[in-house]
Formats: sequence, C-alpha cells, structure tokens
Amino acid sequence: MKKLIALITAMVMAAVCLAGCGAESGTENTPELQAVTVSSYCNGGEDDQFVEVRLTFAGEITVNPDKKDSIRLTVGGNRVRDFELEQDGSFAALIKIPVDAVTSGIIYIGKSETADSIKAITGAGTAADFEAEATTPSGVTLSTVSCQPGKTVKNVDSCWNIRSIAWVGLYENGQQVTPYETDTEETLDGFVAVHGHEFLQEDEEKIADKIVEVLEKNYSSEYKFSADGTEISSEKEGSEAVLDVSIYSYVSIDGNKTDNTEIITEAQSSAEGEAVDHEDEEASATKIKIADEDREVTAEEQAILNNLKTAGFTGAIGEDATSLYETLKVTGTALSEAQVYSAADLEELVRLSFTSTNLNAYGLTASQSGYFGIDLAAFLKLCGADTAAEDLKVLCSSGDGESKIITFEEINNASGKCIIALCK
Repeated sequence: MKKLIALITAMVMAAVCLAGCGAESGTENTPELQAVTVSSYCNGGEDDQFVEVRLTFAGEITVNPDKKDSIRLTVGGNRVRDFELEQDGSFAALIKIPVDAVTSGIIYIGKSETADSIKAITGAGTAADFEAEATTPSGVTLSTVSCQPGKTVKNVDSCWNIRSIAWVGLYENGQQVTPYETDTEETLDGFVAVHGHEFLQEDEEKIADKIVEVLEKNYSSEYKFSADGTEISSEKEGSEAVLDVSIYSYVSIDGNKTDNTEIITEAQSSAEGEAVDHEDEEASATKIKIADEDREVTAEEQAILNNLKTAGFTGAIGEDATSLYETLKVTGTALSEAQVYSAADLEELVRLSFTSTNLNAYGLTASQSGYFGIDLAAFLKLCGADTAAEDLKVLCSSGDGESKIITFEEINNASGKCIIALCK
C-alpha cells in the first residue's frame, strides 16, 4: 500500500524521472547523482536563450545557491560563472544557464578546481562529489517516415531551440559510417556538425536542406541524399542495407556514458512494401499508431469514463477543471527524449484504451484500492522506457516537492497495481 499511496499522491506530478544506471545507490549521507536531464529554450530573441540542467540524486539533498562557486560548469569548453542554482524537489537541483551560442554544446558539471567538494549540493550535511557531462539538445528532432532495404526517409519534426549544433551521422546496418570530416571542431564522436546560426529564421524545410548538404559533403557518393520539404532521404542503390540518419545525444555520470542516439537496425515490413506517410498517421501522446476506434465500450468502462474530469465529474482527482492542465513529465536516461502529458492527455489515453482494439491490448488501465487510472509499468513501457535496463529506478516527484524513488522491479512485483490515479 505504501508504494500505491506514493504514486496516487503524485498524481498531479511535476516529473517522473527514469534513471537506468548500474551504480549502487548512494550512502545515507553522500548524495549520489543518478540522472542528468538537459533542455534548451528561447523566450523570443537573441538575448533570451537558456539551457537548463536537472540533476537528480538517489537521496534527499539541500541546494545552497550561495556556494555555487564550488561548482565548475563549462559549455562547449568555456567556463560559465553566470548561472542560477535552485532546489527542484527533495531529490533534484536545477541549473539555469543563459547562453548566446553553445558551440559544441557539451556541458560539463563537476567540482571547482578551488574546492574540495561541491558544497552547493549537500545530503545530510555531506557535500556532493560527482562529474556530469551531456550534449545540449539543439531542438532539432528526426522521426522515421519509412525504412525499406536500401532506402530510409526521415522527417525533420522540430526546429532549433537555441543557436547551437545538431550532431548528425549516418548508419548502415546499425553500424556508424565514418565521415570524411576530420576537423575536431566539426565532429563529435564520429558525428558531423549542422550549425544553427540562423536559429530564429530557419524552419524545418531549411534544416532538412542543411542536413542533406552536410551528409553529401561527408559520405561516399555510393550514398544518395535528398530533401523534399521536411523529409530527408538516404539511399544506397542496389543494396539491401538498412540505412539511418540520426542525431547524436549522450549523458555521462562519473565517466559512465549513456548513448541516447536512436538507431534503426531493421527495415520496416508492410504487406504492400510501401513507405508509410507520416502525415497520414494518427498518434497518441505516446507516439503509438492508433487504429480506428473500432471497439465497443462496455457498461463498466463507460461508468469509468463518466467519472473522469473531462466528463465534468467533480470526484475526479484534482479540485477543479484547471487540474486538467497540470502536467506529468517523464524524463531521464532510460528514455530517448522527455515526454510531457497533461491530465487531459492521460484521460484521453484511458478513453482510447477503451475504444481502440489496438491500444486496449496494451493493458494500460487498472484499478487499485478504490482508485482507477493508468498502470504505471505499462505506461512506462508505452513511453519507450528501457525497462530491461539493470536496476532501473523511478523517481516520482509531486508538485508540492514530495518525492519517492522505487525500482521498476518493485513496481512489477508489488502485491497490488501501481497506478497513476485519475478518479475514484
């Protein structure tokens, strides 16, 4: 019951942080860094670019902003002293960095050379001691439109968040292809730089053109690249190889590096053998292709739907209609990207699980101790979490700062269902 109550209390969640790490939990006194999440955004102009780093620890911490000089922080190798440091729940610290151009975009956070420990972050009186490194997300993202033997089509889904670099690379049969570029300022771990100098002006089509230009300059003529609107095609004529164009992303904690780059290793299969048009796909918030609403809702299921906030029922979790816009953020090293859901999104996911045979098969909905909601284990799998990762931990943080860490094994082996509660 204790696990269940913690999850229900965290229904109006600020975050659920997934950290797949092989290290053991920290001691009672020493705060051990478990997850690093980096985001970037612009509030409108050249002078409004920011990078945020969320450091999540295995135990409760205290953030001491007046001691932030004990932290060494660099962006693209350049020392940064002008940053904000604040508490973010019981288990996390948030660093906000104003930027104008992040060059390589590699962020490093560790102990200052003049300090014997990171006194800005302490746990039970003991200062932290860690080193973290991560790529800064440029904001540019790619998704797969189609992947057939010898040809793959990707789509540019989003633009630059800030003036930065997207590190792009070519894969063949799951293996990285070495680019021609050798300049260390234009390459990172075998990926080549696509620059976002004009980040305020470039749309997805312009970015697609720039990516193709970089690919053509850096890979053999046996590979053919082209852009059509926001779509990027990579082709190897007369070959059955599986190709992919990906954007590089990684996080490193105390030297343990996690590569978050998504790679296609198998061609898509379809009865007609035709490419799938991404514009014709309907996707849920979790990016699962949803079939037509072809399932008849049972009387019991309809009674549940009638009790949701979107149906106007006052007994749903949350005090008033504004609770529909409170969010659940799912992020961390066990995911390829952060995902954000409003309470309304979660209720829609419940409705679709009742009306779509496809989604119903995932077993998303569950009830426990008089509450109804979404099965946490099934939801995390649907979000794309690496649930097979050894010692996967889940940090549940509520909007009022309450937090609890549980392992995925505990969720699976709980005597009752662990749920994200939506209504009674």
